[in-house]
Amino acid sequence: MIHTREQALEAAREILERRRIKYMEIEAPEPEAGYQHQPGAPEKDVWVVSYTYMVFQDERAFIHLDDRDGLKLIYIMTGHGYIT
Repeated sequence: MIHTREQALEAAREILERRRIKYMEIEAPEPEAGYQHQPGAPEKDVWVVSYTYMVFQDERAFIHLDDRDGLKLIYIMTGHGYIT
């Protein structure tokens, strides 16, 4: 991984604030394997940050950040679909 857990967490918070997504809790990022591996790519190259938000009940969503591309948003996965 190129970026630290703290950098990934800060990037996730900035994305949520910029998109005006309200959340109640955000958890520490976890490294995961990427989705478009190429020869020589690192084993883990995506940070996944989960957060809790309220709709009619508490729901969890997951922010996927590309560690190789400056923590760029890949997508946000919610119980209702994907946000890009």
